[in-house]
Amino acid sequence: MKQRTIIYLFSLLLLLPLVYVFGTGIMEARNLISAQSMALDHDWLIPHLYTEIRLNKPPLPVWLTVPVFLLNPEPSLFALHLPVILTTGLLGVFCFDLYRALFYDEKTALYAGLVVSSMLLTLKLGTTNSWDIYSVVFMTGALVGLVKPGRGRLVAGTLFLAASVLSKGPVQLYTMLLPFLAALLLCRRPVPWKRLAAILFGGTLLGSLWYAYAYFAVPHVAAGVARGEVSAWSTMHTASFFFYLSFPGFAGAWALACLAGIFDRWLNREKEYRAEMTFLLAWFLLSLLLLSLVPEKKERYLMPAMVPLALLSAQVLRHWVSGLEKGLLSRTERGMVALHLSLGTPAAAGICLFVAWNHSEYALSCIAFALLCLGLGAFGLKYRTYLVPVSCLMVLLVCLAAFRMGSTRPVVQKTPPTCSLEELRALPRLEGLPCYSFDNFSPTEEWETGRDTTRIASLGDVPEKRFLLLDTDTTPPAVLMGDSPLRVVERFLVQTSRNDYITLFIVEKK
Repeated sequence: MKQRTIIYLFSLLLLLPLVYVFGTGIMEARNLISAQSMALDHDWLIPHLYTEIRLNKPPLPVWLTVPVFLLNPEPSLFALHLPVILTTGLLGVFCFDLYRALFYDEKTALYAGLVVSSMLLTLKLGTTNSWDIYSVVFMTGALVGLVKPGRGRLVAGTLFLAASVLSKGPVQLYTMLLPFLAALLLCRRPVPWKRLAAILFGGTLLGSLWYAYAYFAVPHVAAGVARGEVSAWSTMHTASFFFYLSFPGFAGAWALACLAGIFDRWLNREKEYRAEMTFLLAWFLLSLLLLSLVPEKKERYLMPAMVPLALLSAQVLRHWVSGLEKGLLSRTERGMVALHLSLGTPAAAGICLFVAWNHSEYALSCIAFALLCLGLGAFGLKYRTYLVPVSCLMVLLVCLAAFRMGSTRPVVQKTPPTCSLEELRALPRLEGLPCYSFDNFSPTEEWETGRDTTRIASLGDVPEKRFLLLDTDTTPPAVLMGDSPLRVVERFLVQTSRNDYITLFIVEKK
């Protein structure tokens, strides 16, 4: 219980300061708009993007976000991220339980929980309301229920698998469960077939109930979405087979430990952890292979493979610490430990100083964090058996330095905005005005402005005399140039959470 609490609190401490860093992406905007619409119209089973039915993603992440809107119709960005942050915190706890159930090693299990909680991809997805992180967290919980004995764990595993299916469909059955089972068979480890059958049947059945309801409730929409999703796997966002070989970068502070785990057979001649390393490496490589075989690729799709990679990295870290304590590490491995700390220390301090340079209001605290990183790095290089807590503390300091720094994306231009997004949504003179746009826009723009927007081809499509006109850049629409049939009443230039600019015009027909 103590270790689980430490891991969960550590994960929350990392994620909470990053709420404002990555900005609102299209996936998050869809989630938040659907949750807001659900809270307003109380249609709990058919998600909507304002008035448009949206069945492309299952509803569980939306259901978890709806209570925030029920408690406060105008919630803060911080409050809107609490559901995904609280859920992501469970990933480290589940990895701790999974490692301990597989290998009966509590210390390495603690490392596994800390590593997966502080990986770069976990930090990014855990603060951006992505469907992917929910499905991965719940599938990891299902794996714990599979390998740990007891009826309670069996029921929990079934519910977690159902939750994973209700978060992103059966995707994690392919990217997490299948490679896990294949690795068990390849490494001749026992497979709990009866528990697997119960969890797989019960979880899939429960998770499929919503899909069945949606199909019978709106069959024409459901059929079109199904065709589109199947087609997207081979036609949209396609990338090279080798796209996911950038995985060490998404491990963040643990990149070197990940690579050491991949090449462990050549770096480590000891056979103490050979069976465990072989199984975890097989699980990771099989997961990576299955992901690479699908033509559609995105960075966030790599998250299922990061779970076995975190467990593999934890095993490497345990070997390093144990070898340092006993004096059994080879010269190459001692050099890798020194390199891990020597690269991590200036990187952490440099990020803190970068924030201080670009955000003068936080300069003093960020400089203090940079100095603490340098001090921790010096301590770690002198007492290398503390490399795991030292690395975790440096990641925490970097996250604290990033607190409220704003989007990591560069500012598009230096034009001062007319008002903030919060002020724009609260302006009484905008209430009741319909919003239109000649541009292609995404749910991100709709969420940022708080407006259900309709795309038009001409002014003839607008029945109202007075309305809002959305422009997704800073160049005025052609309809407002020259002898325009519209009169601009007021103009609002707004900088979004991702440092883009959008413009809203209150216009009247002459």
